[in-house]
Amino acid sequence: MTLGTSYPTRTFLTNPPDPTGRLETTDPGPVTITDSNDTVYGPYETRFLAYEPDYNEYRDAPRTVIEHSLLYNQFDEANVSVGSQQLVGSERISLVLLDGNVSETSGRATSVSLESLDEPRTKELEAGSVLTLPTERKAIWESELEDTDGVTVRETTADDEVEIELERAYTLEIARVGVGEGAGSSDDFDIGNEKRTSTEPSNGSRLDLTWREATVAGNRQAISGSEATVTGGPSETVSLTAGVEGYESLRGGQVNFALSDPNNVIDETTFGPATTSFEDGNATVSMTIDSEASSEEEAKVFASSGDGTAVGTISVTAPDINFDATNTVSTGSGNSGIEFELENTGDEPVTLTGIAIDSVEPANPTRVNDNTGGREILFTSDGEVVGEVDTGNFDTIGIRVDGSTNTLDRTSPFEPGQTVTGRIGPFRPADLYAITDMSGQTVNMTIEYETASGTTGQQQITLEIDAPSIDSVEITASGTGNDRYDITAAVSDPNGDLSRVEFELLDTTATVVDSSVDDRIGDGTAEASLKATGKDIDSGYTIRQTVFDTAGNSKTVTRTVSSG
Repeated sequence: MTLGTSYPTRTFLTNPPDPTGRLETTDPGPVTITDSNDTVYGPYETRFLAYEPDYNEYRDAPRTVIEHSLLYNQFDEANVSVGSQQLVGSERISLVLLDGNVSETSGRATSVSLESLDEPRTKELEAGSVLTLPTERKAIWESELEDTDGVTVRETTADDEVEIELERAYTLEIARVGVGEGAGSSDDFDIGNEKRTSTEPSNGSRLDLTWREATVAGNRQAISGSEATVTGGPSETVSLTAGVEGYESLRGGQVNFALSDPNNVIDETTFGPATTSFEDGNATVSMTIDSEASSEEEAKVFASSGDGTAVGTISVTAPDINFDATNTVSTGSGNSGIEFELENTGDEPVTLTGIAIDSVEPANPTRVNDNTGGREILFTSDGEVVGEVDTGNFDTIGIRVDGSTNTLDRTSPFEPGQTVTGRIGPFRPADLYAITDMSGQTVNMTIEYETASGTTGQQQITLEIDAPSIDSVEITASGTGNDRYDITAAVSDPNGDLSRVEFELLDTTATVVDSSVDDRIGDGTAEASLKATGKDIDSGYTIRQTVFDTAGNSKTVTRTVSSG
């Protein structure tokens, strides 16, 4: 770019000094995009390029500005566009954000280089979406867009911004480019999706790709548009079909499929084909969701042909699998075994496939072995075996307490809401014939399972042997001139040997300001009244309740309450 010019050589007359010109970037201004659901993207910074000549004799030369693709001249009393705006097209809005600093004054040609800072992005905007753009001349945008179908320039009080409301759906294509010095990529530039196009467009023609159909585990999910989301569970097969709008019988055009899967949602060995051709207007890609994918994880599938792109999101909805262990007691000779109830509180039938005993504290036995030849681990429901482990060993190690998995035999489905009884033992130290008293112990174990759809997983379970529990707590605030709390707690114990419940009222510094003990809890109910008076009154409190059994086992729960 030549920033100035030069006068011709004169023989008898003297030229004035050669004129110069100044090219510079303006101060940054914010760009925001608000979609039809009132979700706001941005603000993203952008700048304009401005050129201002400095002539010696021509006093009214305009300042020329490139602003959101619009080139115009600024005079003192008017703005004159040099070319038509390229921001709003018939179907697309093309917005380039400029970053970096240029400040060059010269009378010679100056090179200005542009570089891409981030991958271009695309987003579908529905009617009612609004683009808010910075501007130095709001009036010229009102004039430029006055006769443009599909958009309206909204009236605002700000002179340095223009609000463009969409009257129909558009595809926003937005990119960041750098100029001069100081430009860089931005982690906040995350609107929509990366724009990906085929490197081998079919016959050079534009193909507007849209999704037409999705099938998940053999069931159809209705989808449409260039952006769509389908949901599926672990191990389920997903097929996505794309087509070209207006070409329902297209054959032979090439379609490229690409996968963006940072969370490994898709079993990549099943994704494909990566490139295919249209048959009867459709092109389909299939894949399988990984068996260990978790709920709310996502992968994106991109279909591109020519310069058309469709983006499909695969969203995982994993089954709710959960087990709840209760009523854990010590059993057997010398209390060397344990028994507990395990409920399937999830929403899927499962099969218990394995169990690992990770640790036992504080006794730290090393193994489980029934030297009479019985089963070391047994799960039953209504007298029927749901799963078992029988090492068949009389005088050897048996099951190790080291986190290693033991496969369950004779397994059967474990239905939602069903409760099974689990029995494990006898627990032993290193001595082959000694036993470990499991009263008051804590057992950490891992249960492995498989769903009917083939999803596998595991859940860690902690068993507190013979430990009492606080099942529910009700707190009522009362009192005038002080803070009083009436507390009722429902408590239980698997052995039925409840001892007492201790109640404490702690202030915000964790200082106990009042306490009470209820040792008449044979009916499973404990009550107390706690209060703070005078200097002990605080903005809030913690109520701590601890239940004990006669063996000294305990369980503590806390509740936070506000003052008054």
